[in-house]
Amino acid sequence: MTYQFDATRAGFEFDAHALADHAWSVAQRATIATLQAFYAEIETWPVDAVGVAWEAYSSDIHASRWADMARAGDGWFLTYLYIRQLRPELDFWTITFNRKQFSAYAESKPWTVHAPLPRWANPDPVVPREEDVPLTQK
Repeated sequence: MTYQFDATRAGFEFDAHALADHAWSVAQRATIATLQAFYAEIETWPVDAVGVAWEAYSSDIHASRWADMARAGDGWFLTYLYIRQLRPELDFWTITFNRKQFSAYAESKPWTVHAPLPRWANPDPVVPREEDVPLTQK
């Protein structure tokens, strides 16, 4: 069964009240509408939820305020949503991965089979070096 993306699930909490005065530009609204049409998985999401998610994706994955729509067809957006909803606490700016790793994971369409997250999205906790263990036990 395909993973059910949820605009209200952790990872993309957005404050509707805070966004009430936010005005998406005409181009941004067109992008949001295209995303909703392109991805059946998020077609019922509110406009603001899609916009906030696309902004987060643009920033975290492409280091851009608003990524070009040409990137929508590569599966990366849903992959990003999938990871964010499974690991809402994950800070993409602090983990180490490259475009090739992300692309390979996206190509597998992990949301279609509830795939486990890749190792780079589940970093190991920091383990003290052997010589530092006595310091951690004080």
